[in-house]
Amino acid sequence: MISRRAFSAFSLLSTVLFSSTSFAAQEGYLIAEQACPAYHSIHEATNPNNIKLEPKQVYTIKAKNKVAATHYLVEITKPERTQRWVSISCGKFVTSLDGQANAPTNPTSRDTRSNAVNDYLLALSWQPAFCQNHQSKKECTLQTSASPDAKQLSLHGLWPQPINNAYCGVDITLRTIDRRGEEGWRLLPELSYSAELKQELLVAMPGYRSHLDRHEWYKHGTCYGASPETYFRDAINALKQINTSAVGQLFSRHIGKTLTATQIRDAFDQSFGAGSGDRVNIRCDGKRISELWINLRGASANGKLTDLIQQAMPVRKLDCTSGLVDPAGY
Repeated sequence: MISRRAFSAFSLLSTVLFSSTSFAAQEGYLIAEQACPAYHSIHEATNPNNIKLEPKQVYTIKAKNKVAATHYLVEITKPERTQRWVSISCGKFVTSLDGQANAPTNPTSRDTRSNAVNDYLLALSWQPAFCQNHQSKKECTLQTSASPDAKQLSLHGLWPQPINNAYCGVDITLRTIDRRGEEGWRLLPELSYSAELKQELLVAMPGYRSHLDRHEWYKHGTCYGASPETYFRDAINALKQINTSAVGQLFSRHIGKTLTATQIRDAFDQSFGAGSGDRVNIRCDGKRISELWINLRGASANGKLTDLIQQAMPVRKLDCTSGLVDPAGY
């Protein structure tokens, strides 16, 4: 007899596998030309609430069902916020709305940076500390003392605030899958990046090897108001500014030693202006420094880090006041 827990896991996996032939990321928009049905499942042709596309409306494409696509996964906001599969024959595919004659305005478009939230939390990890408790993860088995992530801060995520501002336009099925952790992350639709960005992510975000990028995009990036490419480029830009600053130098000089919150905050003041350190929270895992959480504020998080930090709200209370900067190895 199958246990209730095993049956639940099987049902969830079945939903993922049979909603579409395969998941593949697709950048662009669908300008609807017909009132086509929007399916929850392609194979079963299920359409809860009988949702249809509205002609002349623009829908952001989240994925396609296969390379030679027959259906697009589009973001829908009316009569409810959801993601549904529609036939590619339902409208016109465009990569950009620029230059589209009489292009309709539609809130499902992701390219709305001017209206996006402007408070962010940049979460940076000290990877050797993370690997102390996650030794079996692929990124940890590959880490050596010569690895970039053993000598500099790594990207965890860039989170629009407040923290509950998450899963914007993400279907409940994908939310459920994501909340299963790494087991679910690998089942999420793959994201489409340039070859250059993919190589940068392998260095900047070690968790990319465990599909952390998919989790970060679907939970946080969808609320950022930009494409996955822009979202991660902006986050990496901020990470690079910190790793090449007095903050990055401070961490690299203190590997195997203890750092205080005062030292870290002073380094931020030195690099990004007086008071910047007050916008930084230090988080520890036991006696180890595990992460830095940096408050940012701006029209978007792709600008000069000095301005984004200076405009942000100070941290109310530090999580820890000192900790070890772990060396690689466990």
